[in-house]
Amino acid sequence: MVWFSPLKEEYKINQVESKNGANFPCIHNLILNIKTCIRGTHHHISANHVAKYLNEFCFRFNRRAFMRKMPIFVMERVVKNEPKPVKLTKGGFYG
Repeated sequence: MVWFSPLKEEYKINQVESKNGANFPCIHNLILNIKTCIRGTHHHISANHVAKYLNEFCFRFNRRAFMRKMPIFVMERVVKNEPKPVKLTKGGFYG
């Protein structure tokens, strides 16, 4: 890799071949999950909004174990918070 060469010389790093993902299976699975999530949900990705797509993936990934409790969680939030008109929320009608 071109960007790796200067670091290799400066920090005396040896690059290890991945062997088709055998060295880092968790990282490869995570990358595949991100790709699947983006391809399954969105038809096109804008470079300006990549951080938002990754944030959405992280939100879903971190809450994947709580999916059964999610409706109860949402209802608790609805009951505890004051109602806000859509115009006053961030990203409302004109947002």
